[in-house]
Amino acid sequence: MFTPWQTIVITLLTLYVARNFDSLLDLECPEPFANLYTRSYFRATWVTTALDARFWTAMRIRRKWLRDLCSIVFSIYYLIAAERADEKVRKVRGMLTLGHLRVRWNKGNTSYLKFLSALLRPRLMKYPPRAIRIPRPENEPAQAWLYFDRPLSALKNQTKIVIDIPGGGFVAMDPRTNDDKLFAWAGKTGLPVLSLDYRKALEYPYLYALNECFDVYLAVIASRVDLSACLEK
Repeated sequence: MFTPWQTIVITLLTLYVARNFDSLLDLECPEPFANLYTRSYFRATWVTTALDARFWTAMRIRRKWLRDLCSIVFSIYYLIAAERADEKVRKVRGMLTLGHLRVRWNKGNTSYLKFLSALLRPRLMKYPPRAIRIPRPENEPAQAWLYFDRPLSALKNQTKIVIDIPGGGFVAMDPRTNDDKLFAWAGKTGLPVLSLDYRKALEYPYLYALNECFDVYLAVIASRVDLSACLEK
């Protein structure tokens, strides 16, 4: 007779061997892209696939604290069960919606990933990004984030500026999902980087966002609007 825990272990081991029989005996077909990419690339795809699968699994949970907690649990599961992660991602891509795209592209804004990114990111700037509102001729002000590694008083001496229009398809991603890139640009060039947080479709149908970005460009380049006066209080 087996004890309960021995029965569980033997059952799980049997299921694993049955599922991975070809891999254990080295009988499976070779990976078609195995010789085209490095190990680090495959490692990155393994992690990103697990992240996508866990966010898509937890996205229907309404309570944010529970959704974040379940996301952590699901991430551990999908990192171990890589085949399940591939299967989940493949199924979602077959019925992809705007909600799925936003969950995937905005995952950098989740509290724990943002915390980990801040810990691992090289410290390239002494000043945090500043939220600003840029006036537009006939519409609501445009939202943006200013990345500038100097005091605001130094803005008046700047003759160059980098305007960044982030996002995916004008439907997702705000400037804070690209902090790594924007911090590096502002820190290494010493220039002010203005990243636009334009309004997204479907709530604001395209071409609204395109017109908004063009208005900001005109305000900054042609009208030379004072960005320091546009800071949100």
